[in-house]
Parts: sequence; structure tokens; C-alpha cells
Amino acid sequence: MIAVRRLTADDWRANREIRLEALAEFPGNYFTSLAEAEARSDEKWRAMLADPKMAIFGLYDGDALAGLAAIYIADEDPSGRTAGFAMSYIRPVWRGHGHAATLHRARLDWARANGMARVIVSHRASNEPSRRAIERSGFTRTGATLHRWPDGIEEDNVEYELRLG
Repeated sequence: MIAVRRLTADDWRANREIRLEALAEFPGNYFTSLAEAEARSDEKWRAMLADPKMAIFGLYDGDALAGLAAIYIADEDPSGRTAGFAMSYIRPVWRGHGHAATLHRARLDWARANGMARVIVSHRASNEPSRRAIERSGFTRTGATLHRWPDGIEEDNVEYELRLG
């Protein structure tokens, strides 16, 4: 049975394990490098899950952690009403079953419950699975910016937003 729940500080080891796995499997798809994440202290991993300006959700198949996705309150909006998606990852055996939409819904529910007016998200231009999931969830493309990814390649970071009403 597939379920989504918000991770707590007690889940820091599982969060670290799946996050490091994601960064190792896709070293150029995230803004953080594997080396940066590996260098984090245990306390920083715990603190990430206790941060009131962020929620990290786990996708569970029974007791197995199948995926991970985060939402945070964006610092660049002085109103505090913009949230951003981050850290989306689903382990290979669970891909292709619509679980990205499940994680999107959990994060959008969090955004609405926390009074957000809009949600932003971006992806590396060549990351087609992310593009499809983002567009299926109703996000509108707003632009693209050339970015040097942690794997050293320069490629567009494609940006989207979803207005919440």
C-alpha cells in the first residue's frame, strides 16, 4: 500500500540514505552535489527535517521508503507566500506508476495549508521525467536560466510556477 507522510527528525537516517542515493544516481539533476551532502553532519540532517519552513515527504510502500520530495518557503519572496519544490526522487522499482503526482499533491496540500499563493519548481532541461510530472501537475513554464550543474555541465534550468487560489 502506497502512502505519503511527512518525515520527522527521527527519520534523518532514512532521509540521508535516499538523498545520497538520488545524488549518486543523478549527479547533475540537483543543485546540491553528492560531496556537499556527504559532508553534512548528522545534526544538519536532523535539523533539515525539523525546519518549520520546509517539509520533506516520504513515499512509502508499506515500510519501504520508495521516494522523497521536499517543499520549502522561498526566501526570495518577502511576502513569505511562495513555496518551492525540491529534492524529488523515486527509487527505480517504483517509477512509472504515477507516484510523482502523489508527491506533488502532498506538497501542494502543504503549500495551501501554510497560506502559500504560489509554488515554484525547476528542472534541468534534459530531465524529461521531471518536465512531464511538473506539467501534469498544472505548472506553467516561466523561463529558463543557464546553470552550471554539479556534474560540471552547463544546461538550462527550466522554471515553472503554479498559482494557488
